[in-house]
Amino acid sequence: MYGPERRIHDESGISPEELRAACGKCHALAVPLSWRRSSAEWKEFVNAHASSRGFKPNDEVVAFLAKAAPLYNPEWKPSKSRPPSPPLAGRWLVTASFPGRGKYYGEMQIDRAGDGDFTTRVNLISVSDGSTISRTGRAVVYGGYAWRGRSGGSSSTSSPDDLAPDDLANDAREVMWISADGASAEGR
Repeated sequence: MYGPERRIHDESGISPEELRAACGKCHALAVPLSWRRSSAEWKEFVNAHASSRGFKPNDEVVAFLAKAAPLYNPEWKPSKSRPPSPPLAGRWLVTASFPGRGKYYGEMQIDRAGDGDFTTRVNLISVSDGSTISRTGRAVVYGGYAWRGRSGGSSSTSSPDDLAPDDLANDAREVMWISADGASAEGR
């Protein structure tokens, strides 16, 4: 999830070293590891990138990518029976925790805006001081489980012109995983 969120993440533990040296020159390793290809397609991909990027193709890299990001995986079979877009429209209970600010609770209204597209309105109340945050946004749900959204808002503790970089009213990316039964979601 750190890839779509564009968060900094230590990728130094990912092997092989040739993978970090080749892919890591241009982007985070989360990018190729989020793709799915067959072993033959990974080999073709690595060979094409090797010739255009000036590094030597490596069978160890192909084997790692084919195992870490295969085109098919038996664990994914149950997800094929899931609807492409779960019935998310309606009112949802929301709990949140913000570093340095504590816990919040409230509700989110989700409205369908198209096939897999949604609009959101969120109202949160701080458990510790009662301050409020209101946010509106848009989201897309991929594969029936991967929520990717953007929202922005306002808070009762600051005006829009005086927002600090860490103000909770700033625009934010949303990345969540929706449960198999569509009854809950978890993420950032």
